Amino acid sequence: MRRQPLIILAFAAAAVTAACETDLTPTIVHLGSSGALAAFPVESVLVVAPTFVTIAVGQSIQLQTNAPDTLRSQLQWFSQVPTIASVSQTGVVTGGTPGTTIITVRLSSDTLNSAAATVQVVR
Repeated sequence: MRRQPLIILAFAAAAVTAACETDLTPTIVHLGSSGALAAFPVESVLVVAPTFVTIAVGQSIQLQTNAPDTLRSQLQWFSQVPTIASVSQTGVVTGGTPGTTIITVRLSSDTLNSAAATVQVVR
């Protein structure tokens, strides 16, 4: 009769241990993928890739983010110096004149959550 409480106690301890070992750290999944993420919590950090790129004058490159497809329409892209490199609202960067600039992306619904890439334009 005493074994039953011990078995129940053992199962309870195993369940608590398993719950405590669960990693709750957010992870960025499918960077730049076309598949939507299940959710993009407010606590998630927006990421852009690549974070540094060198392109020639007139050349274009597509920057990617980890924002799910459902939030892509809320992305706002900015160039610190548009004459060096301009950026479209879909993240396509085009080299203008030689130099270095910063391209920033943010969500219109969370303007404090932003990511940046450095773009160097060469001849």
